[in-house]
Amino acid sequence: MNSLDYMPKVQKYLTNEGTQFQKHYAHVALCCPSRVTLWTGQHAHNTNVTDVGGIGGGWPQVQAMGLWNKYLPVWLQEAGYSTYYTGKLYNAHTLTNYCRDNRCAAGWDVSDFLLDPTTYSYYGSSYQHSEGNDHLAPRKVPGYSTDIISNYALGYLDRALNQTGKPFFVGIAPIAPHTSVNGKAADGSNSNGGPIPAAKYENVFTNLTVPRTENFNPDKKSGVNKIWDLPKLTDDNVHYLDGFYQRRIQALQSVDDLVERVVQRLDKAGVLDNTYIIYTADNGYHIGQHRLQAGKKCHFEEDINVPMIMRGPKIQKGGSTDMVTAHVDLAPTIFNMAGIKPRDEFDGSGLPLPLQNPDDFNRAKNIRGEQVNIEFWGLWSQEGNYSQKIAQEIDAAKAINTYKAVRVEGGNYSLLYSVWCVNASHELYDMTTNSAQMNNLHPDAPVQPGAQGNAYHMGNTTLLGRPTIDIINRLDALVLVLKTCKGIQCTSPWKQLHPDGSVSNLQDAVDPKYDQQYKGYPKVAFEHCYEDARYDPQSEGPLWNGTQHPQLLVRDGLSWDTWV
Repeated sequence: MNSLDYMPKVQKYLTNEGTQFQKHYAHVALCCPSRVTLWTGQHAHNTNVTDVGGIGGGWPQVQAMGLWNKYLPVWLQEAGYSTYYTGKLYNAHTLTNYCRDNRCAAGWDVSDFLLDPTTYSYYGSSYQHSEGNDHLAPRKVPGYSTDIISNYALGYLDRALNQTGKPFFVGIAPIAPHTSVNGKAADGSNSNGGPIPAAKYENVFTNLTVPRTENFNPDKKSGVNKIWDLPKLTDDNVHYLDGFYQRRIQALQSVDDLVERVVQRLDKAGVLDNTYIIYTADNGYHIGQHRLQAGKKCHFEEDINVPMIMRGPKIQKGGSTDMVTAHVDLAPTIFNMAGIKPRDEFDGSGLPLPLQNPDDFNRAKNIRGEQVNIEFWGLWSQEGNYSQKIAQEIDAAKAINTYKAVRVEGGNYSLLYSVWCVNASHELYDMTTNSAQMNNLHPDAPVQPGAQGNAYHMGNTTLLGRPTIDIINRLDALVLVLKTCKGIQCTSPWKQLHPDGSVSNLQDAVDPKYDQQYKGYPKVAFEHCYEDARYDPQSEGPLWNGTQHPQLLVRDGLSWDTWV
């Protein structure tokens, strides 16, 4: 959404002094499950935290799954680090359950957590302060949320820097530019369904509009299921979304200030050049693309391709890379930075250091995969003043937003393939020719009004120089492995399909000699679509069993052939 273009301090202190990872992905386009992946280095299908609340979601699910004390800060403390945190940790982390049954968020020497129900209130939010095992009662703190978090962070840095020679980790998580929930602006007015900027930034960037890309409020239908049914946005709706976008950029100005204050404090202390800084977001966001209201939860690039910038020792200054990285890689990467041996349960792989020149990046790309597992469970939702009306017009069955997908970014190909729970719908996008993801190349794609057929039936029947069906068979097999992968299965899925090591990427796999192998795999499918966001592997069709035998898949404990 071009937000970094309007953050000059991030550009000055991070982008110009570090490396920007252009192809960095969130596996789940929703905050809480994405955050758990950030902290644990595991996919949501392994953490079983799949939503922001209710069945399978939020802080209560984190507690239930035993992840309140099995995540990055605990491991860093064990390695001798001082650890600090301020801001939002998880959704449904509340005034009453933050230490329920003595399961407090472990691993922090000092912390100040935002707590519901005021997490998304830009003014008048509540914080809970802890020092080690001393957990104070929550209290409401006056002022603008991002500025408060910035002040806490600087205080942590002062404490950390006073511990001469001891390494430290500081996590800083402002809510901006999230939509305000039941929040008021500085003057007490309603938020109008959007984020709230600090008073000093209410009148900047007032002429901005949502980038008018090909997929913004398009004349043509796109997507499948509920998205396919969306009407074109009215002029009033577009005007509202432009204002929504402006408020997001305005709210980010305080985040820009926060970054500057942190970097300057490190510089003043003389430790900036010996400190790694990682800047990212838990999920992306769409505003008007594919006729959608403001929101997330989709597998479109706006929702899953998020900012990621790193600066520090052994990181190239002013660098940019298209190397594929994802949230599941960040905890392992921090382990690499800290010189800690990776954990066996990590589903991602840490970036190897140094990353200072083209040879380093080429080496890293060669040992890393080109694929990203994308997944989602539950219902769709939109934000802003028009969202409720649109939701009422959508078929209730199509509101189920559960899907499995894979994003593949190779040397000469860029693809997204998805399998939806509802209607057994599929999507296939060739993003080298259609980066806006408007042209679904799957044979089952819906047909535009008045057209004679979809893209496939109108003649787009080849991809990567091969019949599209053969490419789909390979992508489907890749999803089959990734949707339940663990550990090495996630980082080396082609090794599962080709134990002899003959295939390490999609380009290798398209060789015609493998056509029959891929044609023979059962296809990814769902047997039941839940309205809540529960993860029930047995409702998600054939399951890869994780052995080195590509024909052996299981369902209810039986081999696929036996089950059929």
